[in-house]
Amino acid sequence: MNKAKYIYRRVPHTTDIGPGYIRLRDGDEIKFGRGADGEMLNGGPHPLLCNLQLAVARVLKMSGAAELIDKWQKDVDDADSQIHLTMEDFSNVLDKRLLLSGRALIV
Repeated sequence: MNKAKYIYRRVPHTTDIGPGYIRLRDGDEIKFGRGADGEMLNGGPHPLLCNLQLAVARVLKMSGAAELIDKWQKDVDDADSQIHLTMEDFSNVLDKRLLLSGRALIV
């Protein structure tokens, strides 16, 4: 049986240590099963789901959406109040911001 090797990726790319409690840098191998409940992972998450998440992150980066989302996150972190959006509201705001910035076109 082939064992999957999981690599930590940051999108947008940065060489900084990960956010919050993540102590990995882009390109570091992720070792699963080392925590108190690690045996519950049975060797780690499914590789196809990890690849899907990375593909979505790359599309967000290439479209410019990742940059806007990152800016929104920093704005929310700096704000005194929390901003709550439904997924539909978030999608609509993201579409409008991408159109206004010239990173998206109506076809």
